[in-house]
Amino acid sequence: MVFPTPLGLGLKTPKFPWITVCLILSYIGFFIFYKSFNNRALIYNTYKKNNYFALRKKLVAEHCYKKSLSTNDCQYYYDVLIKEEKALAGKKFNKKKQKKIKTPEKKKTIKKTKIDLSEVKGVFNKMQVLIKFFGEFDEKILNLKSAKEYKAAKAKIEFEITTVHKNKNVLSKNNLNFSSALLAQFLHGGFLHLFGNSLFMLFFGIYLECRMKAINFLGLYFASGFMGLIIEIYFFMPMNVPLVGASANISGVVGGFFIFFYRHYFKLLIVIGLTPIPYLFSIPKTVLIPMRIAIPLLYIANDLSGAASRSGNVAHFAHLGGLVMGMLIAYLIKNRNEISWPFIYLEEWRIFNEAKMEKGYERKINMASELIKYNPMNYVVQSFLLDEIINKMKLERKMSNFDFNILKQNVEPFVGRSTFKKDFNNGVNLLSNIPLNLKFADLMPSLGGKATLKLADHALDHGKLALALKLYIYFLGKKKKTNLKTKKAILMTVGSILENFETSQGQIARLQVIQSISGNQEISLMINNRINTMTKEAA
Repeated sequence: MVFPTPLGLGLKTPKFPWITVCLILSYIGFFIFYKSFNNRALIYNTYKKNNYFALRKKLVAEHCYKKSLSTNDCQYYYDVLIKEEKALAGKKFNKKKQKKIKTPEKKKTIKKTKIDLSEVKGVFNKMQVLIKFFGEFDEKILNLKSAKEYKAAKAKIEFEITTVHKNKNVLSKNNLNFSSALLAQFLHGGFLHLFGNSLFMLFFGIYLECRMKAINFLGLYFASGFMGLIIEIYFFMPMNVPLVGASANISGVVGGFFIFFYRHYFKLLIVIGLTPIPYLFSIPKTVLIPMRIAIPLLYIANDLSGAASRSGNVAHFAHLGGLVMGMLIAYLIKNRNEISWPFIYLEEWRIFNEAKMEKGYERKINMASELIKYNPMNYVVQSFLLDEIINKMKLERKMSNFDFNILKQNVEPFVGRSTFKKDFNNGVNLLSNIPLNLKFADLMPSLGGKATLKLADHALDHGKLALALKLYIYFLGKKKKTNLKTKKAILMTVGSILENFETSQGQIARLQVIQSISGNQEISLMINNRINTMTKEAA
C-alpha cells in the first residue's frame, strides 16, 4: 500500500509557530472536552416520534395502488425507505431479510406493461442517505390524500430539529449565525477528521505563520473559515444537517501557502508498505515537487473532483471557498509587502542584512549558514556565504576545518542548482575560485555525470583549462564503468587541454597539484609527460 503525507516545505522555520500550535491544541481540546451530540440520532428519534417513517410508507402504498404498479416496483421503493430508516438508526440494510409486501390490487385487470420511470422520477432521493437525509417526494405524490398528514409531520420535525440546533449552537442551514459558524471551526466529526486537519494545519500553517504577521495570519485563517462554511451551508447543504470542522480554514492556509511559496518546492513523504509509519513494515521516501504543480494536483484537483461528484460526506465547496479566500488575502498582502525572491520570510531578510553588517567572521558565517537551513533555495545567501569563505581563504592562503565543512555543505547545492537552471556561468565561476588542491569528490560527491560534463565543457569553452581538466578527471573517477567511446573522447579532450597549457613555472605548479589529486593513472601519466615537456621547454 502507498501512504502519501504532505510535509509542506519540509524545512526548519525561522521562529516557533505559536499560533499554529495553539490552534491545533484548541482542536484537540474541543474534541476532548466539548460535549457534542449525535445529529443522526436526533433526526432518527425525531422522525420516529412524529411517525415519519410510517407516513412515508403509507404514501408509497397509496401511490402504488393508484398507479397500479407491480409488486417488484413497489418492493423496490419500500426497500429504499427501509434502507434510509436503518441508515439513520446506524444499522445495516439486509435486503434478503426484508419481508415482502403485496400490492393492493384493483378489481380491474392490470396490464403487464413496463412502468414509465419518468412518472416516478424523484420519488426518492437515491443519493447516499447520510449526505442527504431528506429525499423528497415529487408533486404528484404530495397531492395524494395521505400527503397532508405527512406534510404536517415534516414541518413539525423541521421545527423540532431547528430548535435543538439553536439551543446547542450547531451550524446548519436553519441556524446560520456568527457564533455557530465560529464554534463549528473548532469542532470535528471524529478522530480521523481531527487527525487529518491537525496534520495539514501543522505542515502548512507553520510556514505561512512565519511568512505573515500574526494579525494577518489570524485574519486569513478566520476569513477563509467563515467564507467556506457560509458558501457550503447557504448553497449546497440540505436542511438540518450540521457542518463542523476547520477544513475551510485550513484550505485558506493552503491557499496562502501556495501564493507565498509558489516558486519553492513541496515535500511529499511517500510510505510504501503495510503501515503508514515509516520503517514499520514500510519504506519511506521523500519527493520534491514544484509548488506550482503540487498544490493544484494534490489538493485543488481533489476538491474540484469531489465537488463535481458530490461524493462522500466531505464539504468540498467549503474547502474551495476557503482556498479561494486564502489565496486572495495572501495575494493582496504579498503585493503590499513583497520580499524579492529567493527570500521567503521577513525574518530571513532581516537576519541577512544583519549578517552583511556583522564584523565578526565566524558569527557572520554562522548567521548565513542558519538562513540556508530555513531556505536552501536562497542562492543569494549561499553565494554570499561562499564568497566570504573563498575571499578569506585567498587572503590567508589556508583553510580551516570550519571553513571546509561550510564549503562542503554548500558547494554541491549551489552548483547543482546552477546546472539545473542551465546557468553554467555561476557554477563555473564558483568552482574556478576553489583551490586546486581540493578534490571535487569531497565537495560534490553526488553531482550527476551529465552535469559534470556540461560544466567541464563550459569551462573549456571559456578558457578555464585547469578547471576543465579537474572536472573531466572527476567525471572519470565517478563513472568507473564509462563506455569506451566516451572515455576515449574525454582522454582526447584532456590531451588537447594539456597541449594548450602555456610553458611557465606557474602552469607547471598547477599541473603538479592536479596530478597529485587526480587518482587516475592514465591521466596522471599524461600530465606527467606534459610536465616533463614543459620543464624541458622552460630550461
